Amino acid sequence: MADISKVNNVEVGDIDKIDGVDKGDINTLHSGEVPASQTDPSVSALTNYQFDSGDAKNGAMAYSPDDSTLGVAYSDGSNSSYPTVRLGTLSGTTITWGNETVCESAACGPMGLAYDTNVDRYVVAWQVSGSGNAPKVAGASVESGPVIGSLQTDSLSQVSGKGDGKTPEGNMLIYDPAGSRTLLYFGRSGSHNMDQDDIFPITFDDVGSDNSVTINSATTVSNSGADYTQAMSLAYDASANKVVGIYQGRGSPYKVTAFVVSGTGTTVTANTGVEYANTSIMCHNGDSGGSSLNRHRADNSQLLVHVNGVNHCLLFDDSDDTYVLTGFTVSGTTPTWLVDSHQSKPIRSNDILNQFDAELSYGDDDDRDGGGEDEYATYGLFANSGRNRFALAGPEDKSDTGDMNVVGVEYAAATGYHFIGGYLELHSEQVHFNYGDVDINNDSWYSKHALITGQPIDDSGGYVLAFDPGVGQRATSGAIWSLSSATLSTARSRNGIGIGTSRIASMTGGGTNTSATKLVSTEEYNGSTITAGGNMATARMAPSGTGTLTAGLVLGGTTASGEVLTTEEYDGSSFSSGGTANVVGGEQAGMCGTQTSAIAAGGYVGSYATQIETYNGSSWSDTGADLDDGKGYLGAAGTSSDCIFFGGTGSGGGANRQRTEGWDGSSLTTLNSMSNGRNVFQSAGTRNDVVLTGGSRYSNNDGEVWNGTSWAASSTNGLSGADLYSSSDNVDCSGTSAAVFFGGGTATGYGDATNRIAHYDR
Repeated sequence: MADISKVNNVEVGDIDKIDGVDKGDINTLHSGEVPASQTDPSVSALTNYQFDSGDAKNGAMAYSPDDSTLGVAYSDGSNSSYPTVRLGTLSGTTITWGNETVCESAACGPMGLAYDTNVDRYVVAWQVSGSGNAPKVAGASVESGPVIGSLQTDSLSQVSGKGDGKTPEGNMLIYDPAGSRTLLYFGRSGSHNMDQDDIFPITFDDVGSDNSVTINSATTVSNSGADYTQAMSLAYDASANKVVGIYQGRGSPYKVTAFVVSGTGTTVTANTGVEYANTSIMCHNGDSGGSSLNRHRADNSQLLVHVNGVNHCLLFDDSDDTYVLTGFTVSGTTPTWLVDSHQSKPIRSNDILNQFDAELSYGDDDDRDGGGEDEYATYGLFANSGRNRFALAGPEDKSDTGDMNVVGVEYAAATGYHFIGGYLELHSEQVHFNYGDVDINNDSWYSKHALITGQPIDDSGGYVLAFDPGVGQRATSGAIWSLSSATLSTARSRNGIGIGTSRIASMTGGGTNTSATKLVSTEEYNGSTITAGGNMATARMAPSGTGTLTAGLVLGGTTASGEVLTTEEYDGSSFSSGGTANVVGGEQAGMCGTQTSAIAAGGYVGSYATQIETYNGSSWSDTGADLDDGKGYLGAAGTSSDCIFFGGTGSGGGANRQRTEGWDGSSLTTLNSMSNGRNVFQSAGTRNDVVLTGGSRYSNNDGEVWNGTSWAASSTNGLSGADLYSSSDNVDCSGTSAAVFFGGGTATGYGDATNRIAHYDR
């Protein structure tokens, strides 16, 4: 075995992947441990997870890598709401808490906590109740116990007789490594009540002698001129080495805006910001002008996290009435929102309300007028760079006893956002989330977990909870099917065209509409938005498709004149004629590969074909190999030199419908059969990773997954809405982690078409 310790000293090809799967924890490479290739997400039990048994409100959390202490700060409702800090040491899954430290004997509101690695000190902030909620900030050292000690404070005065200090209640402090300071941020009163977002640099005066700090002059990030802005959220972008943030734009346009903080010491510069493309909301409470949302109460949640080079945020896209995850990258001091490379439209997750059918949305998947208007426990984001993933959590309903659920999320530039299967129960009652973006990036158990702090909705204590978002694909039993919030512009069935190597760059077309009319139109999809593609020259029912969004290939189908063997090639905007096949084609041959290196088998042109042909970008050639039996309406996945053909119907009867055959570039091999025979089904995936459902078994609510060796039952979680007849054929999607399916029928009739777009996540 090669010396794995040399990973630190030599160039590697792709350190992000080992044997084609996502790494478990890159830090373990340093000690010679090979990362896990697959670990399912899990909610982990911590010993002594409860740091307070009373009423721990408005909490915040931070971690000290210098002495491995975890700190929590909260307003202690059981002790006159005094600002309180408690430290704990971490050993395995056990937290050992030291004694509480009361910051001052005066009631407070929201709190903040950060650890300044430049001076090895904690920084604590709290809003003093009364006096306009003006914040106080204290520097603090760590003493044995562990406990916070030697607090020394500075404070702000109330501004213009109006209320100060409305913050994201999860924290109001963040450490800025590039600037060697801690930043205090909150909504502050200017000409209106809390109408501007301000950032204050916090510096230590002389760490050689004491812990005294100074709150330096503010930099105003936004000034809306409207009441209750209250929604700035900050995170540290490790890739750009900058603190970044989002705030709610007011008036016209009403859009969430991303910005970057720069400067060092007492100098804070915030760029003017870049708006998200669509009308959007991250929070408002009061001035809801410009939005269709009556009230969106997420100001108590962490809405921005940095993972794997991207700053991910949760917002309500007001243009489509959807709660989505999206993000932005940073170059220098300029943020750039994620957009697809073809249409330049926002890259977003599926609508959370659609995806989880009320299990993360207050129990009402139609509640698009302000989830959170009656309660404060809303969505929250929590990061974990050890897994290169983050977590989304939310309540199942509006009752105090409803579960708090959580799901892992992954983003990759090639595939966009996908959920790591279905949700898990995080806690058996609602939790008022505070601040969970504590990234313990070392070799410990904690480096693989997102840590979340919060208070039960019934005000009974304060918790630290742990969630492992997992590694690699989730086990098939944990996968989830869902419908996209987007729909096809035209309902389609028998639209065999499935083109694309990822969900965020895919397309379908042809088929028949609800009037049973054959279609020439195509539609492109970026994971959340449908855009019209170019029209084919010929209307086709039950064609085959393969390739990429900018280099696609369509074969065969049934036209007005009957089954055909002709092809059309797509360049990202228009179709042109390609070569004509010799025998394969007609109604739904099994086809995969690229526009210039494709392979197709079978199909129906008067009879079921057995032949296999390859395409080189201009002409088709017979391989000399044949399927065991003539068949059509089958699936194919892989490349022209390494693929499988599966399912279908034809001259071989029932066994034919279950058969799987592997092609290695020169010959066919019979592989393990599908559990159930089916044809005209929908599928997605690669040579060793395929998922399928529907087709001739559309009423059975079942599916199958291929792992390169054998087939097994798929999850049925959410499947009923996606289990359709004669949907799009195999879309590569680089596997089954983030698969997509287009259209399909609710029954076998030509006119039983739907406009559904289905997702499969694992």
